[in-house]
Amino acid sequence: MKKLFLFMLVLFIAGLAFADTVVVGTGTQVSRFPLGSYYGYERSAALYTDTELGAQNTRISEIAWYTNTATSVSIDTKIYLKTTASTTLTNATWATMIAGATLVYDATHTGTVAGGWNNFVLSNTFDVDDGLGLIILVERNAGGTGNGTYAGAGVNATEYTDVHLTWQRDNSAPTGSGSVSSTRPNVTITYTTYTATAPPNNAIISSPGNGATLVPIATTLNWASGGGLPTGYRLSLGTDNPPTNILNNVDMGLVTTYDPNPDLANGTTYYWKVVAYNGHGDATGAPVWSFTTIPDGFVQIGDGTDVSPLLPIYPYYGYNYSQVIYLQSELGNAGLINSLAYYWNGAATNSGSNDWVIYMGHTANGSFASDTDWLPLSSLTQVFAGTVNAPATPGWVTINLPVPFAYNGSSNLVIAVDENSSGYDYPYGQFYCTATSDARGLLYYNDSTNPDPQAPPAARVVCSAIANVLLEVLPIQSGQPAAPILTYPDNGATGLPIEGFDLTWTPDLANGGQPTYYTVYLASTPEDIYNEFLFDVTGTSFNPVTEGGVTFSHDQNWYWTVEAGNDDGSAVVDPPRRFSIISAPPQISVTPTSLTETLEVGETSTQQLTITNNGGLPLTYSMSFTDTTRRGSAIIPADQMPPLAANPEARLHSETAPFIGPATEAGTRAVFDVQFIYPTYANDGEYGIATDGEYFYTSNWGYAGNGIMNKYALDGTWLSNFTIAGVPGIRDLAYDGQYFYGAASTTTIYIMDFNTGTLVGTVPSPVNARGVTYDPDLDALWVGNGWSADIRCIDRATGTQISALTPAVSSFAGIAYDNLSGTPTLWGNTQNGDSNNQVVQIDISTGAVLQSMQITDTQIPGLVAAGASAGGMEIFPNLVHGTASLICNTQNFAFYGMELCQVATWCGADPYQGTVPAGGSVVVDVLFDANEMNPGVYTGNFTISHNAPTAAVNVPVQLTVTGEWPAAFAIDPTAWDFGDTEQLNSVTKQFTITNSGGSVPTPLIIPANGISLSNDAEGNFALTATGLPVTLNHNETYSFTVTFTPQTLGAKAATLNINDNLARALRTVSLSGNGIAEATMIPVNLAATVEANENVILNWAMSTGIPGSPGWLHYDSGENADGIGTGGASVFDVAMKLDSGTMYNYAGMQIESVKVWPRSANTTYTLRIWTGIDGVMAPTTLAYEQPFTPTVYDAWNEIILNTPFPITGTQAIWVGYNNNVAVVDAATDDYYPAGCDGGPAVVGFGDLISMGTWESIASAYNLNYNWNIQAYVNDARMLAAPTLLNIPVRETELTREFLAANYPRTSGNPTQPERVLRGFNVYRNSAQINTDLVPTPTYTDYGLTPGTYTYTVEAVYYTTTTTSNPVTVVITPPVPYDLPFVEGWDSSQFDTQQWLTSGSNWSIRNQGDPAPSASFGWSPQVTDYTEYLTSWLLNGVGHTNVNVSFELALNNYSMDAQNWMALEVWNGTQWNTVNTWSSFDNNGEGWGFTYYSFDISAYAAGNEFRIRFKAYGEDSYEINYWYIDNINVNSIPTTLAAPVVTISADDPDILLQWEEVPNATWYAVYSSTDPYGTYTYLGYLPSTYIGVYVTAGDYEFFKVTAGAGSLPRGRMLERGIKR
Repeated sequence: MKKLFLFMLVLFIAGLAFADTVVVGTGTQVSRFPLGSYYGYERSAALYTDTELGAQNTRISEIAWYTNTATSVSIDTKIYLKTTASTTLTNATWATMIAGATLVYDATHTGTVAGGWNNFVLSNTFDVDDGLGLIILVERNAGGTGNGTYAGAGVNATEYTDVHLTWQRDNSAPTGSGSVSSTRPNVTITYTTYTATAPPNNAIISSPGNGATLVPIATTLNWASGGGLPTGYRLSLGTDNPPTNILNNVDMGLVTTYDPNPDLANGTTYYWKVVAYNGHGDATGAPVWSFTTIPDGFVQIGDGTDVSPLLPIYPYYGYNYSQVIYLQSELGNAGLINSLAYYWNGAATNSGSNDWVIYMGHTANGSFASDTDWLPLSSLTQVFAGTVNAPATPGWVTINLPVPFAYNGSSNLVIAVDENSSGYDYPYGQFYCTATSDARGLLYYNDSTNPDPQAPPAARVVCSAIANVLLEVLPIQSGQPAAPILTYPDNGATGLPIEGFDLTWTPDLANGGQPTYYTVYLASTPEDIYNEFLFDVTGTSFNPVTEGGVTFSHDQNWYWTVEAGNDDGSAVVDPPRRFSIISAPPQISVTPTSLTETLEVGETSTQQLTITNNGGLPLTYSMSFTDTTRRGSAIIPADQMPPLAANPEARLHSETAPFIGPATEAGTRAVFDVQFIYPTYANDGEYGIATDGEYFYTSNWGYAGNGIMNKYALDGTWLSNFTIAGVPGIRDLAYDGQYFYGAASTTTIYIMDFNTGTLVGTVPSPVNARGVTYDPDLDALWVGNGWSADIRCIDRATGTQISALTPAVSSFAGIAYDNLSGTPTLWGNTQNGDSNNQVVQIDISTGAVLQSMQITDTQIPGLVAAGASAGGMEIFPNLVHGTASLICNTQNFAFYGMELCQVATWCGADPYQGTVPAGGSVVVDVLFDANEMNPGVYTGNFTISHNAPTAAVNVPVQLTVTGEWPAAFAIDPTAWDFGDTEQLNSVTKQFTITNSGGSVPTPLIIPANGISLSNDAEGNFALTATGLPVTLNHNETYSFTVTFTPQTLGAKAATLNINDNLARALRTVSLSGNGIAEATMIPVNLAATVEANENVILNWAMSTGIPGSPGWLHYDSGENADGIGTGGASVFDVAMKLDSGTMYNYAGMQIESVKVWPRSANTTYTLRIWTGIDGVMAPTTLAYEQPFTPTVYDAWNEIILNTPFPITGTQAIWVGYNNNVAVVDAATDDYYPAGCDGGPAVVGFGDLISMGTWESIASAYNLNYNWNIQAYVNDARMLAAPTLLNIPVRETELTREFLAANYPRTSGNPTQPERVLRGFNVYRNSAQINTDLVPTPTYTDYGLTPGTYTYTVEAVYYTTTTTSNPVTVVITPPVPYDLPFVEGWDSSQFDTQQWLTSGSNWSIRNQGDPAPSASFGWSPQVTDYTEYLTSWLLNGVGHTNVNVSFELALNNYSMDAQNWMALEVWNGTQWNTVNTWSSFDNNGEGWGFTYYSFDISAYAAGNEFRIRFKAYGEDSYEINYWYIDNINVNSIPTTLAAPVVTISADDPDILLQWEEVPNATWYAVYSSTDPYGTYTYLGYLPSTYIGVYVTAGDYEFFKVTAGAGSLPRGRMLERGIKR
């Protein structure tokens, strides 16, 4: 198998004087930087450390970057270089980054190469001394909005952290901080080494900066080499200038730091100088630097430089509130805080975030327990209110306090910052922070909600960090203390608890000395203040009851004061303060203790309850009613509903909150029994939900959902949709008993009448209302402010704000007002928690969460998998009798009802809640109502909740109903005209019978034969009425259908008859319709393509005429079903493709007109015709375009070509149009401009779209439709050939970021087209081969043996058929490729060597080793997928050993889902797996091109075989790309030639090189110190390598072996050289 070649060489090392290179970075990630021009102005900074540069004292002359893509644009380019001692980069502005850098290149750079290094020769060399790293800064100025692609030239890069910054901006240079990249460009640096020939340059100051103030006394002096190869430094330091009195020219050696010991003095200015020297002398003109230490009395807490904790404010947002805890151990002794300062990084000013209020307070807490663990404002003292300005330079921002804060020296300190500017900063600076072990910082920020420090919402940041702070702490004066400051209770406070409470105070350290003791005086009269009770204490709080043994009584007044004292004297607060104890609690009694009533059907009556309060405080009460008698309902229980079908597009059409909070559980959760679950119908933006008790209604929020409402029966049956003119996409809905209200996330509330389908008015809103609900108690509306934790109550007529509420949660999708389950509250359907569906109940006074529930698969099966987010919300009584339902929508999936509480249907109380004064009573009217009730006995119970210290009061209630409540018949619709319907085509209509009355003496009964048809001799109408007989009680329904199928042409009529138990005569419903002739077309231009020598792919078009004669060509059904767009502003082309086989019959004819279905008035349309080749989706040339304005929207428009387009018959033609969608008026715009049919798609022909890359909307976006595009072909009448366009089509890659904002989707307002064509039959050699009708103009005939086959296609209509012309194909036996088989993808085509792909994710990409390579990419996103790249047959006959080798790389995206790549071999009967790779390998970080080799003899030797690569997994979105390159399938040889090896010195290494050995697949390298002794195996290299760098000792011997077959064990050698 192999021969060994041995050679020996004694290695001598010699120094060589010539330019050398170093390559830093070996990764195969790609980056646009530093050679991109996608933005007009791009910048990058990359740091390469001293260790990576390797050589000592380098003089750099050239820099190069490796690119994968050739470009030709010319860009103004500047390169700056500077040295650094740091190993990471700190984010900063570009101006800050290039400060001190040297400009070494300034020229116009033109183009990049594909798969090679791009060399930049510097205009002047740059020196890097040993021990320093290098920062390469590149500035690219294309101007405007740039002229390159998003991927750019594809610069090779390696994954690194904190060593690469980028900036980008259009139209002007970027001014803000950069973005930290996760990769760094690979670079080749050409250099020579140098030695000093003169004294060195002056040292460079590092820290503290020259002129710095407030420098800690424990500081370190740091400097860096200024170049010129210093060999040491002499340091001078002193308080004199020039400095001599601490250090005077002391030789420090070759170090760049000095730590003064002992520490420096406070409040002192120091001067220092560093003189660099070498063998040629001292640096001249060394500068003197200075700094000033922190004055005595200052305390600095925190010295970190991290800005990510965002404390104390986040200037990028409009409003901020934060609290930070500083520990006593960090603060020290008591004192007066006179000022504080935060350290600003200077990235920008804070002009948009400078309105500050600062609070300080004491706390025993050392950390925050949760995001709501704010210290109450009552425990804090406001110390500052005003403007705080931070400059665009780094440093301390000092805030002087008008009145010092007295810190007590024993507690921890909390500092709260409330920033109230409505604006924000961009670019923005930030304050330095320091990490801590516990959570010591809370921060809330929001652009629209200004948090109230009295009741702040949940923090958005809980961080283990503090903001660095510098406190000026003045000493406390000595001597007698001042009178203390009494803090609780306030003077005159009332209602204090009889059980006791803490009296609290704080020393007045600003006006006196430190107390050592306190005396508390307490008396029942002010005259006895010093005589009744006194208590000596050392702390600052005292509980008279629990600590002093005092007994309080109800309604009692007390007086108190505190005396502070020490050895120098004492002072007391005078006059004393007063407080009073709470009155006696309320006491409740109710008479009578039960109620009974008897009424006839339809009668009402009133009785009374008296609620009496015998206590000393007001009694509050609230009454709820429980109906213990249940009745029937039209609602279908949840357990009787079929499973919900998943909607794969639910996520696409759901509007989601930008901030998804955690699940919030509070209080005692209610028992939310699910009453019903109904699937949504449109599933393209269904958001809001409301009901009037007769129907459910949902609203469409999307741009295409303008004014669209969906109507459902109470049993969940979708009935219809309707549009209300003048109404935009509605989010939440509310109902006031007459009108519906819609919130559209704007400052307008829309009032709508759903009975008439009209807009009846609007209400202005003070905020962008997303949620809306009606409050009948105030006759007002509650509206949510976008996704914020902000809800407003507004006047229903004027929109004037009545009140505001800041809930403890945010992300409200819908809200509902609840006055049925007790004291009025608000409910919210929020997008919080893991499922984005959390129902919460909110206290209407405080905003606290009373109770909540995560909605998951437990309640709504399939919800989590659907990924549907929370939508609108409603509360409505008696959908299920005796209960109130909490109704929620999960967007585009289902709406559901949960039992909120029980409610009265026949009994109520007024007032049901109120207050009874002490010693008073209230009379409550109890209302009995026997309307719409069947005779019988009804029982219930009033529960009276109250604030008295006793249990709730229960009052049983009974109503006896006598008489009759007869049933009542109703049917909808009462008549129906089916309209024009083509002969033998069917149209179906549903009819619904309802019992709108009662059930006594009898319910409504439809007997078994109670529904029939008459007056229909031809049989044009058919009835489907299952489940008869049926009995209907109150509000129950029965539905059936009538189908109209005209048997002949002309007007038709019939009578629908209903027989029931209520009427003596038949009830009749008039039916009518009109039969019209079928519009038929002919299958034309049948084309057959042989695939894989065994399959025949058939495609055809439809025409109104015979092939070669004038007529319309198209793939669509001829009817519109929907519109497609991106949901916003966008630009894209749509087209149908007519291949050359189709157009051959029309050679010499011309396209004269085109019909399309435009839908959007805010879109600019341009008709386009392209030309190209068969077999690909993308055209090559744009040949014709003509702008047009539709004459009517949402209808067919025929565009007559200004110049008829000639048909050559030799090329494929794409006919379509460009859509340029603009935002004009979001309330009325339609962002789905391109009409389509109802499908299925003729994939790759009738469904093409380009947003930069031509794709099939069925394959790429799961939109199984054809465009409404038709081309009219006529005989040519032109005398001369027209002048056509010749614009090449260039495709650009669609990125994740682009598709996230421009994902094609349907409008959400589909129509159900009536398709005349039933389908197609396919005939092979005159025999039909399909079992079911083929629905679309394409068919694949699989698994054919070699031979000749003739095909025809028959279009099947209800009344006739039409047949295509025949097409004949010949299948020949496949001819396999002989070994060796090599594939490097040089042709950039799969079909060059007949590779087969099973999906559109496979492509040839400009990456590789070298480029290009085969790739499986993430787009279009596919889930639970399996897609193949399969070779043609390969010939293993005559071979006993077969090997396959290739290179595989993975550029991974995330580990949110696992994906795999497998190598498989077909042995003639089955596929066999050889190896598998996972995206989770290498910790999910992917890998570069890696060589693999496998012996596949067991499957391939001696027979014909195939290989294939199988990409499969959970979700393709979570990878970027798999790459496959350099495939080599060959026979393993029995002998190999010996490698011819040479060796040469390459200080400090040696270079082994060898000539390529034919048929070798790997080389192994060995070494030894004894040429005749044992050799050590060093590792291997694949056969693509012809050399390697190795490190050797003083002398060493090497041997290299060549091998074939699978790779040997051991490691692959680094620093190999490829051939």
